[in-house]
Amino acid sequence: MKSNNHNQKGQALVVVLVFTSVFMIVAIGLLQLVATLYKTAVKKQSSLRALQIAEAGANYYKWRLSHSPEDYSGSGDYDYTDPYGGIIGHYNLQITPPILGSTIVTIRSTGYLNDDPNVHRTIEVKFGKRSLSDYSFFTHSNVWFGEDEEVKGKVHSNGGIRMDGEGDSVVESSREKYICGPEHGCNYVEHDGVWGTGKIQELWHFPPIYQVPTIDFNSISVDLGGAGGLKEKAQSADGDYIGYSGSFGYRIKFNTNPATYDLYRVTSTIPTYGYDFSDGWKWRYIDIRNQTYVATYPVPENGIIFVEDQVWVDGTVEGRITLAAANFLATGSDRSIIINNNIDYLEKDGNHALGLIAQKDILVPLYSPERLEIDAAMIAQKGHVFIYNYQASRYGANTVVKDYIEVYGSIGSYNIWTWSWVNAQNTVISGYKQTETLYDNNLTYAAPPDFPQKEEYEQISWKEIH
Repeated sequence: MKSNNHNQKGQALVVVLVFTSVFMIVAIGLLQLVATLYKTAVKKQSSLRALQIAEAGANYYKWRLSHSPEDYSGSGDYDYTDPYGGIIGHYNLQITPPILGSTIVTIRSTGYLNDDPNVHRTIEVKFGKRSLSDYSFFTHSNVWFGEDEEVKGKVHSNGGIRMDGEGDSVVESSREKYICGPEHGCNYVEHDGVWGTGKIQELWHFPPIYQVPTIDFNSISVDLGGAGGLKEKAQSADGDYIGYSGSFGYRIKFNTNPATYDLYRVTSTIPTYGYDFSDGWKWRYIDIRNQTYVATYPVPENGIIFVEDQVWVDGTVEGRITLAAANFLATGSDRSIIINNNIDYLEKDGNHALGLIAQKDILVPLYSPERLEIDAAMIAQKGHVFIYNYQASRYGANTVVKDYIEVYGSIGSYNIWTWSWVNAQNTVISGYKQTETLYDNNLTYAAPPDFPQKEEYEQISWKEIH
């Protein structure tokens, strides 16, 4: 009996040892699993903190840009502190400034932790300012888009908008109500800020539902002639300044391969009798009769050409150029730009852009092509983008009524804009029968050089670099 008890005790001891061993193995495995999960959690937490530090670096530089918009000298290392001022990591910034004509700043930010230096995260963020060419059409005055007019892109007016045409984007007015006059087919009737028979009316924005800020056309004059403005930049070694012609003005014809422009002095014009809302029927002098060749010049390095006189323009644009016409030598005679013939881009790929900024008007003359294409972002700072009303009885219906005009870019007109004049039956009697404005989305953040832009930087893209 004693031997049997000893055997039972021995067997029990073996069972206990087996279970103890199994328990220890499981416990050790669980401890290792917990330790691994803890290390993974710590690693993920460190990685997340490194990403937050990298984002802090990008946000810091956005703040810096808002205070010094053209300061791109911030590449380097910066300490990152906790709320109590202790340094817990750092971020490294690599800043890529905008190319000519663009506002896009590229920020590459890498975040590091002091307590885990092997962990780091890198992001690339692009910030940019929207230029006024973000709008397909913008104006200070009331405007009417007729049934045969099509606008692709955003429309803005500081006045009211009658939209009977076709638009595919936001149509916004700063006015809650306005008075529509005879020039826009009304008898001084009050209407909403945006109204008409156009489609997609859910894209029409005006107060009080939408608060739409006004566009300050007066600030554009500062950009033309003020300190640091276009005239001053054209007079620098990198730009081209062209003074008073002593005649009717100049013609500039753009060329490609290489990027140059031919300069002509306009010595005489063909008088034409045309009507404008502002001054009625008058003789106009915007069709070239005679010109003399001056020289051919390369497109300037900074892309800015400033003419202190009236200027006609046409040709094919290579590169990024802004052509401005204004008179600051004497008072009483603001300068205009006349579209002499087709203006085309070498390619519509975002690498070529033309800005036309006139102190007064941007005009299409009577003897313009039957089908006219204008690739440009245009601003008439004190006048309008416009074609005069010409009489078929004087010049013939085939001369005064044209077929089609296309703008690839944007139109900014202080006063009333039109490419078409209609009679009481809504038939075109002067100008272009069909008009189309196509928005060039390349111009949103990469407008022509020194083209007017909004003040605030906004984030365009965010991505992590692995």
